[in-house]
Amino acid sequence: MKQKNAYYFSVNFLLLMGLSFINDAKAQWPRGQGNAYLQFSYGAASASDEFNGNGNLQVLGGTENPQSYSENAVFGYFEYGLTDKLTFIASTFYKDVFIEERGQDLETAGLSDLTLQARYTLLQTDKFVLSPQVGVKIPTGYDEDTNPPLGSGETDLLLNITAGFSFFPVPAYISAGLGTKFRDGPQQDEIFGYLEGGYYITSNLLLRGRFDFLESTTNTNNSFNVAEQAIVTTGPGITYSVLDSIHLSVDGKWTVGGRTTSQLTNFLGGVTFTF
Repeated sequence: MKQKNAYYFSVNFLLLMGLSFINDAKAQWPRGQGNAYLQFSYGAASASDEFNGNGNLQVLGGTENPQSYSENAVFGYFEYGLTDKLTFIASTFYKDVFIEERGQDLETAGLSDLTLQARYTLLQTDKFVLSPQVGVKIPTGYDEDTNPPLGSGETDLLLNITAGFSFFPVPAYISAGLGTKFRDGPQQDEIFGYLEGGYYITSNLLLRGRFDFLESTTNTNNSFNVAEQAIVTTGPGITYSVLDSIHLSVDGKWTVGGRTTSQLTNFLGGVTFTF
């Protein structure tokens, strides 16, 4: 059962990955002392196919045990400027996971992992910023007897660095990040990263595009090795600023490649407050 749970988590992880970024062109810049950023998002994901351990697409669960998967989640993300260069970050989400296999329905709902992070502005100019980030993921809602689980049940250390560049006076930006997740338990450590670009069509309407990847630090090409995975996602997004302090966003993300993970279709909607 533990092996099965670990595999289900590899499926579930992509929704966390999709929800873990914030819809803000200034995400790499410091918030500034006393300033805050609060985002609430709703995400819905579904899948009927998967990438096996060799990266080949197949029916989710295999032809002998076909499955369908869906997940709904409400995500909360918060940033607060402790100083002009140091930003505190906290995020968590509540999710409802549903799997159907062989006519049997499996469902779990509850609070999932809590992530606490700190971002420090190492270098900043008018157009460029470079910020290392450190954090920890805590399995607050995990229960090993629950199937499907709400997380991995392990505490992970996160180290990454992000960079952002503004093309001002052209109303566009590009940002990127690269990091490592040091995982406890049987799962292998992972390397993750992203590349994002955005363009303001008007002063309050931002179009975005994003590419994410995650790769285990080892690869045995074993279709049954649930400790390893790779995920590649991409998709567009749009943000509309209702006021200077209120922003609405819609995003779509699709899994376009990977190993030991499902081919998810993921849609997100969010509202953001800055104060």
